[in-house]
Amino acid sequence: MRGTSEVAQAQRRKNVMDAALGLAARGGLQGLRIRDVVARTGVSSATIYRYFASKEHLLVAALAEQRFALGQPDGTPPDGTTSAERVIILLRRPTDALTGAPRLAAAMLQAMTSGEPGVAPLLAAITEPLVAETAHAIRPTGPTPADHELARTIQRVWFAALVGWVTASETADSINHAVETAAHQLLDPNPGQESQSTSRTTTAPRDP
Repeated sequence: MRGTSEVAQAQRRKNVMDAALGLAARGGLQGLRIRDVVARTGVSSATIYRYFASKEHLLVAALAEQRFALGQPDGTPPDGTTSAERVIILLRRPTDALTGAPRLAAAMLQAMTSGEPGVAPLLAAITEPLVAETAHAIRPTGPTPADHELARTIQRVWFAALVGWVTASETADSINHAVETAAHQLLDPNPGQESQSTSRTTTAPRDP
C-alpha cells in the first residue's frame, strides 16, 4: 500500500508541475495562479502548498526537473571538432527552448529572482547541470576543475544574455552571439601565441 501511495503522490506532484509550466508558458508568471492549477489537476490548494511554498517555488521546481531539455538524448557530448563548437551547439538547445516560449522564459527569470522561500535551494539544480554539461562539451573525457570554471563563466554569459533578451528587447540571436563570442575568446587557442611558439621552434639560427 505504501508503494502505491508514493507512486500516486509522485504523479500528483508531476501533474501539478506540468500544469504550472503550461500556465506560465501561456500567461507568464502573472498567468500562473494556484487556483488554475487546482482546476487543471484536481489537486487541492492545501496539497499544492504542502509541496511548494509559492507559485514561484512551484515554477522553479518544475524547471529544475525539466532542465531545459539540456544535452544529447543519449547523454553524449554534442558534435563539434573544437571545444568552442561543442559548447555553442550545446547551449543552442536551452536557448531555442526558452526563446520559443518567451512568456515562460520571462516567468522563469521572475521566479528565480523573486526571493520567495524554497527558490534559492533549487537554483543550483538548474545551473549546475548546465555547468557540468558545458564542461563535458569543453573536454568530453575527464573535464578538469579549470574546465568547470570556464563552463561556469560561459554559463553566466549565457544567463546574462538571456536576461537581456527578456528585459531589454534584444533579439534571440543576441544570446547565441554572446555565447559564441565568449566560447571563442575563452576556448580557442591564441593565434598570436601559437605563431610565436611556431616561430621559435621552426626558425633555425643563422650561421655566423
